[in-house]
Amino acid sequence: MADVSLNPKWGYRFLLLLLCAVILFLNLLPINTAPRAWGAPDLIACLIFAWTLRRPSYAPTILVALIAFSADMILQRPPGLFAAAFLVANEFLRSRAADISTGTFTVEWAYVALALTAAVLFERVLLNITLVDTNPLRLTLTQLVITLLAYPAVAAFCHFALKLRFQSPSDVRMEGATQ
Repeated sequence: MADVSLNPKWGYRFLLLLLCAVILFLNLLPINTAPRAWGAPDLIACLIFAWTLRRPSYAPTILVALIAFSADMILQRPPGLFAAAFLVANEFLRSRAADISTGTFTVEWAYVALALTAAVLFERVLLNITLVDTNPLRLTLTQLVITLLAYPAVAAFCHFALKLRFQSPSDVRMEGATQ
């Protein structure tokens, strides 16, 4: 008989897609139509970064690109611009995931802050170079800070509620054997 074991990788991939769809849906709800002086946190970025750092194989590049591009289209941002910057930042974190997993949460948070700040600044500079109307700089920086402050809560949610833990060396060996 063949050993049929359930691979949790696909379940977590579907869960990531589902959570991002729920976040996008909640962003579209017309709860308050008056302009605010602050930007809401980018919970999709926090969720994908936490997912990628903990289990890189659970957040494949194509899925992250699909989610980021869909968010650009649904939230009416310039198509593909933030998605490209976000994808580069995510791949930077993916390449550092093994080093980050051995450090403290402060190290993880610092890497996420570096990657997200670089993505936001890249988008902002490119929009200014091409003379596209942008939000005020204060609003962009406020949203960046609020997103970085929301990251620990999202990481805790992934760790405790979703049981998405950092990959151990034995997990890497087992994953390599099943693929």
